[in-house]
Amino acid sequence: MVARVARVGLVLLAVTVSILVPDFGSTMAILGSFSAFLLCVIGPVAAKMAIEGRRSVQDVFFFATAICMAAWGTAIAVSSALKQ
Repeated sequence: MVARVARVGLVLLAVTVSILVPDFGSTMAILGSFSAFLLCVIGPVAAKMAIEGRRSVQDVFFFATAICMAAWGTAIAVSSALKQ
């Protein structure tokens, strides 16, 4: 019963947001371009460096590359959203 209510609530929430936010795709592109790198690369590498208490060259390279790619993807998504 709780799962059914949660599913219906999620659908209603998605429909409400899609009606209230006219260009929801652009908003999700901006959020997704940054959060994907944050959750998949930046967070785990930062946690590994914090747990080990040291930074290897490989960790710093992955961390810096992920930050650059997240910034680039966010900038492209923002510029795409502003052009529309």
